[in-house]
Amino acid sequence: NNTSDDWTLGTSWNVGTAPDATSIVQIPQVNAGKKYPKLVSDVNAKEVTIEVGAEVELSDYVIKTAGSVTCKLVNNGTLKLKGTASQKAWFSENNVANKIELGNGSTVEYNNSGSVNIWEGSYQNLKLLGVGEVSSSSLMVNVATTIAQAITIKTNGNQIYQGIVKANNDIVFETQNNNGAITFLDDVEVKNAGVFKNITFPRGNITLNETLKANKVVAEGKSFNAKKDVEANDDF
Repeated sequence: NNTSDDWTLGTSWNVGTAPDATSIVQIPQVNAGKKYPKLVSDVNAKEVTIEVGAEVELSDYVIKTAGSVTCKLVNNGTLKLKGTASQKAWFSENNVANKIELGNGSTVEYNNSGSVNIWEGSYQNLKLLGVGEVSSSSLMVNVATTIAQAITIKTNGNQIYQGIVKANNDIVFETQNNNGAITFLDDVEVKNAGVFKNITFPRGNITLNETLKANKVVAEGKSFNAKKDVEANDDF
């Protein structure tokens, strides 16, 4: 009936019982006023599909099938999570029956008040909310990247952003050494409520294929190649 976000409550489900390790679960888009599942512990299912327009909030937890291994999760909507080590391993799992798969148009939203080491992707849409620092081996986003707070994104290898990047506060993009590449194939805007914010590139080879708009642009890495306009209100 979608009046509760409690996964373990039988009345949250149309079959009248909570999923177990053998259940095939579909999370559809629901009408306003209804609720989507929000985990407060690890739960069970064999396979979960988040449909277009729907969402699931994992918080710190995972969904397990028989044998205490993670289930198959197909995200065609929005998957919200903290980005724990167990969740990163779930993305990276080699067995398709036990991993997270991201459909076209899907969104992954990390919400963590501290630092988080995330899966490298590729993501479709990526949202970073409340995270102070993101680290990863590399990072690939195919569509849009949305960043709500001041943040540092640091990778050992390359970063590739194929869609628009929008940040609401000061942001730092860097690689562990100057040989890494950070590539933006679409517009980058660092702005909140009409006020432009700062963007910094301490290390790496930076390539901008489209427009960059910010208050101050600091490029201290190995190279900076802007193929179109860089609009900075302050120094560059």
